[in-house]
Amino acid sequence: MEALFPDAVLTVCEDALASAWSAQDDSEAAIVEFGLAREFVFPLAACKRDPFVGITAALHKLASAEVGLVQILFEPVRNPWGKSVLSALTDNEGKPFFHDAPELLKAAEQKADKALYAVVVRIATRAGEFDRAWAIARNLAAALRVFSNPAGNELIPLHNDDYPFETHEEDVLRRQTRRSGMILTSDELLGFVHLPSAEVSSPKLIRQVAKTKAAPVSFQATNGLLLGHNSHAGRTVEIRLSPDQRVRHAHLIGVHGTGKSTSLFNLISQDIANGEGVAVLDPHGDLIDRVLGSIPDSRIEDVILFDAADEEYSIPFNILSAHSDLEKNLLASDLVSVFQRLSTSWGDQMASVLRNAILAFLESSRGGTLDDLRRFLLDARFREEFLETVRDPAVVFFWRKAFPQLTGNKSVGPVLTRLDEFLAPKTIRYMVSQSVNRLDFAQIMDAGKIFLARLPQGQIGKENAFLLGSLLVTKFQQTTMSRQAQDVAQRRDFWLYVDEFQNFTTPSMTEILTGARKYRLGLVLAHQELQQLERDKELASAVSHCCTRVVFRVGDDDARKLADGFASFAARDLQNLATGQAICRVERSDQDFNLSVPLPPPEDSATAATRRRRIITGSREKYGTPRAAVEAMLRTKAEPIAKPKAQTPAPPPEPAASIPNSSEVPKVTVSE
Repeated sequence: MEALFPDAVLTVCEDALASAWSAQDDSEAAIVEFGLAREFVFPLAACKRDPFVGITAALHKLASAEVGLVQILFEPVRNPWGKSVLSALTDNEGKPFFHDAPELLKAAEQKADKALYAVVVRIATRAGEFDRAWAIARNLAAALRVFSNPAGNELIPLHNDDYPFETHEEDVLRRQTRRSGMILTSDELLGFVHLPSAEVSSPKLIRQVAKTKAAPVSFQATNGLLLGHNSHAGRTVEIRLSPDQRVRHAHLIGVHGTGKSTSLFNLISQDIANGEGVAVLDPHGDLIDRVLGSIPDSRIEDVILFDAADEEYSIPFNILSAHSDLEKNLLASDLVSVFQRLSTSWGDQMASVLRNAILAFLESSRGGTLDDLRRFLLDARFREEFLETVRDPAVVFFWRKAFPQLTGNKSVGPVLTRLDEFLAPKTIRYMVSQSVNRLDFAQIMDAGKIFLARLPQGQIGKENAFLLGSLLVTKFQQTTMSRQAQDVAQRRDFWLYVDEFQNFTTPSMTEILTGARKYRLGLVLAHQELQQLERDKELASAVSHCCTRVVFRVGDDDARKLADGFASFAARDLQNLATGQAICRVERSDQDFNLSVPLPPPEDSATAATRRRRIITGSREKYGTPRAAVEAMLRTKAEPIAKPKAQTPAPPPEPAASIPNSSEVPKVTVSE
């Protein structure tokens, strides 16, 4: 069957016919078989219209408790019928035996040139009443009239006088017959045995348009992360990814509502249940809320909830902290890149100003936050005082010598605008304005914590959500690169999930995709359309080389582009995927297969709500700062720097009375 119909999806169904027939045991039945009206050498009509059109129309009228079927049994003939018929129709000289019917020999010669089959055509029906069962049979028989050939042959019903009903019914269910059948050519047989063409249409005709392919045996392991199920030819197997495959990253793409989020949730839930270290960046918040409700009790203490919309507590997140020179350069590069991407106007001067401002804080013994950086750019007195703590003379030289030569506010205006917009929401300002850092990203990765970043763009603003998420990506990249100092055996696997990842792109992300494997950080990146990556060609190229790609239903343009990455699937296969269905390839384009994403078990709303409350409370207590305390700290920091008091010069000393030498004083004589 696979050789005859290579594009068909074959599914093995056990006893489907017997189950449908026996489900109506108390109903009436009708069974009729068909034979040829004339000698078999006369051909049936070559149908210009698909015979299944009429058959499907008749079946479409069946009620829910009725059964109708057209059964075709066939096998190659066992005897050389073609040669025997030609011998019977010609004399010793090869001339027609029947001089009055020369067309008979011509038809026989045409039939003998083709493969011959013994064929049984049978109709069987069931309905609540006897007359109704036969009415259905007549409707189906009428559809067979398309085979009638006025100049050749036609089908006629055969009587059942010598065929008891019980025996006939058993033969239907066993797909066998007591009759020899008709002799048809392969061409005539194809009129009865073929796949329904496109012109056959009925709401009750279920077509499986999705193409399937068996996954390579190497992915059908019992260990590893369950990616989904592969179903092909009636066999369903689990598809799992090994840790080594996972640290080479995964890319998920599909339009909204196709099963992407469900797939992410399944993968995250497995990692958490398996004790793995996980970070999730969610720009909407729904995925995080769902994950919070599913975390097992044994792992609640491992959770760090980074909620950018929490108005009661703020988790300190000071992005301006780094240790090695590599981390400092990486942070400066990423921050400049993020601000440039989110700014409407940008230039070399602005990039230089922001980079040197960031380096000033990274090279300062005093340190600071993004809020301090804004003040550094605005307040010359604060800047001069701060530069006294900067250890890098090149940075100090820039601010004292080069910066004054730049074109005033034009060099800092866009930077300040973006900073002001970012720091405007209090929830974000309170997070990034605390100099203390309670988030130890190295400890999060090495101890296998669960870091859940809820960045709801509807509450904190779209660009703010993207900027904050980009800063988090940079922090994970910093931490990953610091693993160079660790022994390979000490590098624990850690998995970073990023939904709508195109909004969090930084140079760091490209570096992670191309070089983080040896440091055991694996990315799972999800988004909706390829055009979202057009502005960053290097990132798009890196994403295309992810070890695992899972494609849910996509639009026309993306389907054409993505189809090149699959050896066995075309663009139409990517466009026609049902919800929860995907096409996947692992490592190479020829290792592609269809994939279905299982639905997670239903959530117990009460239990999930309790878990969320426990996690929120615990995370606030461990990592958060109450809002009132943050506001008090910010008020203190906002106090202006006191001007040095002017010193009043000391009055000059009063002249001391001089006492002359006695030898120099003239004598005075007093007379009486």
